[in-house]
Amino acid sequence: MFGYDRNELLAFAKENIGCYTVEEIREQYTQHDIGQGISRTTFYFDEYPDIVFKIAIGSDDDCAEYTFEEEEAVYYEAMEHGLEKYFAELEYIGGIELSYEYEDWADEESDETVWKTGTRDYLIYIQPKADFTVSHFFGSYCNEHSFKKERRIAEHSGHGVALDTEASALFIRRHGIEEFTRLSNFFENVRYLDDLHNSNWALLDGNMVITDYAMWGGLW
Repeated sequence: MFGYDRNELLAFAKENIGCYTVEEIREQYTQHDIGQGISRTTFYFDEYPDIVFKIAIGSDDDCAEYTFEEEEAVYYEAMEHGLEKYFAELEYIGGIELSYEYEDWADEESDETVWKTGTRDYLIYIQPKADFTVSHFFGSYCNEHSFKKERRIAEHSGHGVALDTEASALFIRRHGIEEFTRLSNFFENVRYLDDLHNSNWALLDGNMVITDYAMWGGLW
């Protein structure tokens, strides 16, 4: 998809992400992580300036396992409706083995616990690197009076492409009311995504894309 050799990318990820433990990634002790959500952590490296690496380790152990599968399902549904350009595509490159710590009993006769080290495989995906999030765009380049016309349209439309009016207003400015209505109808009638805040929307080459679309509530 991105023109890179998958084996080369996986070898790079093993060397530069696989050197950390699960706990170090989860607590964001690493040098190159640029964001962490409930289910994934995102890494960026200068060697690959147009992509990010995503690993299924987030702040909540119970949420990470199926998130990439959910995202792929959402993307294919968006393709069926001609809306895939608004979703930043993912590409699977493989899995890497990481060390993690866990509690265990010291012995059968003692209630004392000890920490032990194990290993586990984690999925690695790549995704286009966005220029910046919509949250950053509004925080850095706009004020409360920006996009007044588009805000009114979004507020009175009965629709929305995001939890925040700002993202809906920016989408209308960039892509028009017809596309705003089409995408809103997709979220309302096909796939309801319940985590579309401004930090999960981003700008990529001037267009708006969703960079994290794993958290969903199924059909309306």
